[in-house]
Amino acid sequence: MGFSSGIILSTGDASSASGNYGGPDLPSTDEGGAGNAGLSSVIGGATTYDAAVLQFNFVPNASTVTFRYTFASAEYPDFINTKYDDAFAFFVNGTNYALVPGTSTPVSINTINALTNAMYFKKYNAAGDQLPYGGETVVLTFTAPVNAGIVNTIELGIADAGDAKLDSAVFIQAGSFKTEFQPFVSVPEPATFGVLGVGFLGLALARSLRGRRRNRASNGERIALPPRTT
Repeated sequence: MGFSSGIILSTGDASSASGNYGGPDLPSTDEGGAGNAGLSSVIGGATTYDAAVLQFNFVPNASTVTFRYTFASAEYPDFINTKYDDAFAFFVNGTNYALVPGTSTPVSINTINALTNAMYFKKYNAAGDQLPYGGETVVLTFTAPVNAGIVNTIELGIADAGDAKLDSAVFIQAGSFKTEFQPFVSVPEPATFGVLGVGFLGLALARSLRGRRRNRASNGERIALPPRTT
């Protein structure tokens, strides 16, 4: 999908991402988890389920923060332009900047697919593909303004919408969290997800401490919407 290590936030079991494509509308796990009000606001107040949220504070040494990510969903392609548009957002200081590049439109299956903003869509998956989800975006670059030299808050989240079925996930590239004007430096792949989290946050902290001392498919036809089981 463009990188091999990082953090996974999923509305189902994160371990499902390790499997190959197994068929339409998979993976699908109802975790019985709560939704998230902030994510619901991104999709017009619709009810959300099985929210996965990572939040932390950081002190940047420049006015912009970036990282690289891919969004994937089992809702592709059967449920494009329906109410099952799973919520996904990256809030920085309360504002969502997980947007289609050059627009104010949130990234979702409805806004990036083979027919809409297709330059940012990688492909719909099929037998033999190494991701289990129905489709995914290309690697996108997240960019957001921040307040240099003081504490900022980032909240990364994803949730099911419409019902708790058909998982979606966002993959954040390890070592890509950086501030403006700092060159991208690849890092060794961590051995565990726990180390991934520490590496991601540790990178931000290291950048912060240095600052104190110195002051971002194949085309396909849209499939007719099948009945959704309850």
